[in-house]
This record gives sequence, C-alpha cells and structure tokens, in this order.
Amino acid sequence: MSEASKPQLTLPPEQQAIRDKCFHPTGSFVEFKKQEIEQSIPKRFEKIVRAYPYRLAIETKTQSLTYEA
Repeated sequence: MSEASKPQLTLPPEQQAIRDKCFHPTGSFVEFKKQEIEQSIPKRFEKIVRAYPYRLAIETKTQSLTYEA
C-alpha cells in the first residue's frame, strides 16, 4: 500500500508526540512486522545483540558497554 493510499489517523497530542519519536534517522516511520511484535522481549533483545554487537547498550557517568560486552 502506498503512503498516499494509507488512511491518516488523528491521534491525541500525547500519543502523536510518542509516535513522532518513533521515526528512523532516515526520517521514515519504522513499523514493526507482526512476527516481531509477537516475540518475547528477551528474544527481541537477543536479536538486537546479534545484529549490532558493537553498538552502545548501556552508558553511565563512568562506563559504557556495548551489546557484545
């Protein structure tokens, strides 16, 4: 379905603010696939760890850890 043919939703302002934060750095909204939504949180986390082992996972004032760490 093209963007032009998708129905436009009118959301309450607080929900629209949340949705506005869910845009990919390229500027496009990233919609999760059904099979991704139905995964458990630990399974999703494991998938992220495998896909992006060197990305920042946790940062404190004195330390930062990658997913691999």
